[in-house]
Amino acid sequence: MAGTVLLPTKDHSVVLWNAATGSAEEVRLQRVVVGEVFYWAATPDGQFFAATGHPFKRSRVDLWKTASGEHVATLDCDPDVLALSSDGPLVACATVELTVALYDAATGRRVAVVDEPAWARTPPLSLSSVAFSP
Repeated sequence: MAGTVLLPTKDHSVVLWNAATGSAEEVRLQRVVVGEVFYWAATPDGQFFAATGHPFKRSRVDLWKTASGEHVATLDCDPDVLALSSDGPLVACATVELTVALYDAATGRRVAVVDEPAWARTPPLSLSSVAFSP
């Protein structure tokens, strides 16, 4: 999947665009996002991606295998930003209110929460991105 760009669409599919050749392949998702895809993230190798719907209709994040569109898990979170770990087992859901939750992608279970860390209180900050180190 190296060199592949993932493009979520409004019709509940993802387009895999090969940047080197210009070819594109549409993959239909087995379970659809509520509303339009609003926030999404992919593993660096492109094997998995996660998405959540329209900002007023989201309350879950869905995780798929990119190549097949197979639905892997549903996470009970309402993120403003998402990140997937490089090997796919962890999903980070973060909010601008400074809560970061980590989920096991295989089971959909929340495994850790950081709620308003002390370093972010003075001065008040907000989260605009979240990432895993390689």
